Amino acid sequence: MHGIGIPSEVVDGYRQFNYSLPCANHYRNKDALENWQNIDEAFEKGRMVKRIIFNSRDSTFTSWFSGGREIATSWDDLTSLSHNIFSIIGDTHPQALRRFEVNHLYHGCPYDKGWFFAGDAVPGLCSFEKKLAAPMFLYSKGKTVTLFSPCFRLSSKS
Repeated sequence: MHGIGIPSEVVDGYRQFNYSLPCANHYRNKDALENWQNIDEAFEKGRMVKRIIFNSRDSTFTSWFSGGREIATSWDDLTSLSHNIFSIIGDTHPQALRRFEVNHLYHGCPYDKGWFFAGDAVPGLCSFEKKLAAPMFLYSKGKTVTLFSPCFRLSSKS
């Protein structure tokens, strides 16, 4: 989030949507994050699979991703159900390290319900996370909140 340890050179692999070029590090768009305004869409591997459009007016580069700022979403119940986590920081448990997390309920791994998160930890906290290499992005492929295990769509780039 703060650019510590991020390479200063921007290689072509960071500017792509389809993973056709190598990308060995995290990318931080310093210009976008330090001059935050009018950010509204994100894509995975060049195609949109699910989305939330946020009202980013009067936000910071972290506060735009929070409950109550949604304008449109692919999930029918995301704005009507409660969230125990809705943040970029997500769950910082040392074994979990879930970022960009939108979660409804923690009831022990087999019963956790949510919409999505990006996982940065290996091996992860729950069995469904241990099946993939980090980083991973897990999301509900339906139109509503669902159990993390086994109903989530799992995708990873290893």
